[in-house]
Amino acid sequence: MSVLDDVLTAARAGATPDAIARDLHLDRGLVDAAIARLVARGDATAARPARTGPSAAASACSSCRPSPACAGCPLAPAR
Repeated sequence: MSVLDDVLTAARAGATPDAIARDLHLDRGLVDAAIARLVARGDATAARPARTGPSAAASACSSCRPSPACAGCPLAPAR
């Protein structure tokens, strides 16, 4: 399997980007780039962000405008 396939499999299983990087022995920047590429291709659901507190889920999608790539993400705001 390729790095993209490995990252996709881990993201679909619910792993955070930090966990994916750690488990696959990859640089976090490479994992972020792989996720961005997968989302742009429409092949991936968003990986869960690392949660640092109860408000993390509420603010996860506040920094960008939702796109079709956000469909199905449990953190995307319902509209």
